Amino acid sequence: MDHDGDGDQPGGIERWLRLTEGVGLDRDYVISTRGILPATRFAVDAYVAFVRDRSLLESVASSLTEMFSPVIIAERVEGMLANYDFISRDTLAYFQPRLTQAPKDMRFALDYCKRHARTRQEQDGVLAALPGVFVP
Repeated sequence: MDHDGDGDQPGGIERWLRLTEGVGLDRDYVISTRGILPATRFAVDAYVAFVRDRSLLESVASSLTEMFSPVIIAERVEGMLANYDFISRDTLAYFQPRLTQAPKDMRFALDYCKRHARTRQEQDGVLAALPGVFVP
């Protein structure tokens, strides 16, 4: 639902495309992925490989970076609105739902990790999925 929507409300993918249009990018160009920078493609591919190749527990744990996103998103939205004339709240509508979705996603992931990281090895795997966030 977060990404695809629910039929009544657009999901994150549609809101992202509206954001890219709001900053002047052509929708079809964005969908084509032709303009993805090599470093961005590398980072995305690395994350996809991580969740594909690691355990479900580690994959879920890697999403715990959502703990920090509501504060960061709120600060960045206000900064963009204050400093860029071509940015509007409508353009940044992608981010508004993330302020409530991210905490729900994080609570789910944290609860999942607490319930399923039973052994020391599993607990270490959860911590290793978040380098720089937690110090084991």
